This record gives sequence, structure tokens and C-alpha cells, in this order.
Amino acid sequence: MNYKQALVQPGKAGRKAIPKSTYHSRKRVSKAPYRICGVGLSFVLRHLAPLMQLDNKPASKPETTQEPAQLPATPIPEKEVIDAVEAQKRRRKKAKSKARNEVVTKRMAELEVNKRFELMEQIIKMVVKKFVPSMIICGTGGLGKTYTVKQILKKANLTEDKKGPTGFTWVAGHMAATGLYTAMHERKEGGVLVLDDVDIWSNETMMELCKAALDSYSERTISWNSTWADQNGLPRKFDFKGQVIFITNKEEKDMPQPLIDRSFFVPVVLTGTEILARMQKVLPNIHPKVPMPMKMEVLSHLKTVASEEDPVTFRSLDRAIRTRLYAEQDATVNWKEMLVTFGV
Repeated sequence: MNYKQALVQPGKAGRKAIPKSTYHSRKRVSKAPYRICGVGLSFVLRHLAPLMQLDNKPASKPETTQEPAQLPATPIPEKEVIDAVEAQKRRRKKAKSKARNEVVTKRMAELEVNKRFELMEQIIKMVVKKFVPSMIICGTGGLGKTYTVKQILKKANLTEDKKGPTGFTWVAGHMAATGLYTAMHERKEGGVLVLDDVDIWSNETMMELCKAALDSYSERTISWNSTWADQNGLPRKFDFKGQVIFITNKEEKDMPQPLIDRSFFVPVVLTGTEILARMQKVLPNIHPKVPMPMKMEVLSHLKTVASEEDPVTFRSLDRAIRTRLYAEQDATVNWKEMLVTFGV
């Protein structure tokens, strides 16, 4: 099909054929074809109009972006604001307490091991003689904390469970808050209350009782304002004149700030070598009826078998001496083999 035939036949868009006379008139006027390959000008304009904005539709106004309406802010209750402020204060105080305790531990570690125990003994005597209301001795078990306290109480001629300023009460293991109130009442006239591995740290009631008992005021009043006190023949409040010694295996970072502020804090942290050096120092006082050469033999053996996996403690020294004594009665017992097999 030639060019002219394409102009007089229907195009692909379905348009009617343009009469030949019309074609020649248009050709003479515009000298340009209006149909190219069957596509009319109106068809082109209709598809190009949206792009050229030639349609009769009014120009759309530019869209204005409106910000969504803001909902009124929900007011925060005053109690929640106060709780948040108090929580922040407690966190700062706890961080400060942890830093302070770590400083004490570092200072103690710089001292020779026996010097550390000398300082601890001096503070125990200060508590017994009522110069300070309390002390906290913390550190891993088996380092001689309990042994040292008992020796000083014995030298001070204090009698266990005796009422008054010349007695002491020793509590080890589990204790309820009511039991602590009762024990403090027994020591209301003076003496020493020793809490050995008693978990008071996670009990809020017991913590409040200890805080009241260790206040810096001249009169320390402890209260239990409930019918339980009436039913058990105890007063609802009384003045406490006793002293308190805390012995715990907890780490220094876990010590509560309120009790640290009211007590001497003594961390006991020893290496394996330092433990053996301390044993050498106090060996004459351990099992005093056992001959010293026998105890030295036991300690020398412990030095050779001790390891990081099986460290030596004062409890293991006591067990080793008892095993050596049994071997004296039964010649078939190899006490060294027993200690190596079952651990020191």
C-alpha cells in the first residue's frame, strides 16, 4: 500500500476514510498530512493532552499537606513522676555504694594478708566494746571470718545466750522477720547479736528492723506494731542497746547502702597463697590439743595438693587435721591418699 492509499482507507484506529477532495483541499492549505500511518491528530492530542496539560479540565490546585491533628498529651500522674525520680536516686546511690565498696576492697588487697585480719579483729573489738554499733564482714566462705569473730567473743569473756551486756546471741542459717525481732529483744539490754549467713538482704521487713537497730541516735527504738507481738508476749516497741555483727558470703557489690552507712564494712578476699599464709599464722590456735608437728605436716601436704579446681580453705584444714588424727588410731588408713582422692 502506497502513501496516498493509506490516507483514504480506514486507519488502525477505526476512523472513516477521508474523501479524496477533502484530502487535496487540506493538502493545499497545510501542505502537511493529518494522518500518519492511520493515526489521527485528535487521537494524538487526546493522548498527549494529559502530559501537555491541554485538556479542558481546570488545573488542579496544588495539594496542601495538612498535619494530622495532634491528640492532647495524656498527663503523667504525679505519683509515677515521683517514683521515677526516686528510682533514679536509688540507682545513683547504689552505683555510688558499689564504687565505695570496691575502693575498700582494693585498699584491703594492698595490705599483707595478716595485716588485713588484724584490722578486722580491731573493728570486732570496737563493736564488742560498744564504740561502733555494727560491722559487716563479707567474702567467700572458708576464709576464717566466723572463726575470728568467735575467738574475739571468747577473749572478751562473753557468754552465749546470756542476757545483758556480757552475753551474745549467735544465729546461723534461716531466720524469719519475727525471729529477728525476738533476737533483738533478747539483746535489748546490751551484748552482741551475730547474724551468720542469715539472709536479711532480700527481706524488706528485716532490713527495716536492722536500720532501726543501727541508727546513730543515742536511743535506738525498734517497733513491731501488730497483734503478733501481743500474742507472743513481746512489746510493740523497745529501746535496743545491743551491737550487731553481720557475716555473709555475698559479694561487696550486693551490700545494701543503708546498712553500709551504719556499719564498718570489712571485705575479706584472699588468693590461694594468701589463705595458706594465714593458716600458717593461726595454726597454733587451731585444734590446740593436737601436736604442732602433726599440724605442720598436714599444712605442708595441703600446700602440695591445693589447686584452683580444689582450693584450700580453713574448713578443709580442719577436715585434714581430723583425718590425720584418725590415721593415728588406725594404721591401715592412708590419710594423704584420702585427701587427694576426696579433695582437700
